[in-house]
Amino acid sequence: MTEVKNPLDLNQAEIVAGLALDLTKQSKRLINKISKIPFKIKIGFHSGPAVGGIVGHKNYQYCLFGDTINTVLIQSKKKKRSFI
Repeated sequence: MTEVKNPLDLNQAEIVAGLALDLTKQSKRLINKISKIPFKIKIGFHSGPAVGGIVGHKNYQYCLFGDTINTVLIQSKKKKRSFI
């Protein structure tokens, strides 16, 4: 197995935080053509164990399960838009 090198020597949390900051900045530039209002997004990240799998018989979906996912869902309901 080949290890993928990070050219900036950042850990995973720093990479995700940087992505979140960039996405928040860029979303302010994206204007809804109908309402003329900038998009407001919520971004959060949490690390921990999770299990993913495909569920369904006719309409397949990939789902994530675990306490980590539950924590993210609870936090996302409490956060304001355009904040990380």
